[in-house]
Amino acid sequence: MMFSGSENNSSEAKWTRARAILDLWKPCGARILSSGTELICHTPWISREAWLHIIYRPLDIEAISTMEKALRRPLPPDLKEFYFRANGIHVFSDAFAIDGLRKNFARVGDASWQPYSLVHSNLESFPRCPEEYLFFGSYEDGSKVAYVHPDETSDVIQVDCDTGQVLAEWPDFWTWLLTELERVSEHF
Repeated sequence: MMFSGSENNSSEAKWTRARAILDLWKPCGARILSSGTELICHTPWISREAWLHIIYRPLDIEAISTMEKALRRPLPPDLKEFYFRANGIHVFSDAFAIDGLRKNFARVGDASWQPYSLVHSNLESFPRCPEEYLFFGSYEDGSKVAYVHPDETSDVIQVDCDTGQVLAEWPDFWTWLLTELERVSEHF
């Protein structure tokens, strides 16, 4: 079923749909780490500890506030709703990812499984992109995913940060996430 954006509007229903897509690979293996990070579909032919999907433990309001303080601006409501369900994801062997709150830089053990940093992604300088963009994700080709006007729930874009060229556009976060999960899953 393709996502049209007009289905049940609750973020819970949309997250349930996203999880249903990711959970299709659970028969290939799943593991929950002591940190709460969930690994789905072990892919040892890529690397001994490689997984098709990584879903990081949800954040609480204090952790979300920590990100907002570091960014010096509020997060859009639908991105906050996502963080109550997952502190970022890496899906389809990192075909695309949603950044989150990186809590440490451990190199070994369960603590080493961390999302890309939302704060760091927004500290980088992209001279060809407007300063108001809020970068919250990335694709394996190096392009970024951003809110055009992050002070409201608004358009989400895929942008080549080297050129500033908008590569794709969606009306909101959940439409982006669900259509991209469905599109990329067709290749796996």
